[in-house]
Amino acid sequence: MTYTNGEVANLGKIIGTNGTDGKDGVDGANGVGVASAVINDSGELVLSYTDGATANLGKIVGSDGINGTNGADGVSVTSAEINSLGELVLSFSNGQRANVGAVVGAKGAKGDKGDKGEQGLQGAKGDKGESLKLTASANL
Repeated sequence: MTYTNGEVANLGKIIGTNGTDGKDGVDGANGVGVASAVINDSGELVLSYTDGATANLGKIVGSDGINGTNGADGVSVTSAEINSLGELVLSFSNGQRANVGAVVGAKGAKGDKGDKGEQGLQGAKGDKGESLKLTASANL
């Protein structure tokens, strides 16, 4: 050990050998746990403990805030039409119109001729017609 005046002293071994373990202590009393936590109708937190006791920790729910101001009315589409140029034109509830561009494509090329179809079903029998009898004459 070194003293404040600068002297040094050897105190020898100051750590002893390990002692024997002591006897176990007596078991402690059972603890108390929280059985339930409920916020009551008044906004208070009420704890119920496992030993039957209860504690009201006071109001933890704040009051409702004031209502905010109403937002501006929205704008909706009141009609949509395709003009003669194939463009989609939208009309809005605020009176504005917007041409959003072509939505009808150009006419495509003519396709290949299709395969011959199967013969159709036989039609219904027609009404009986009148016959005409021709006779030959010698004046021909």
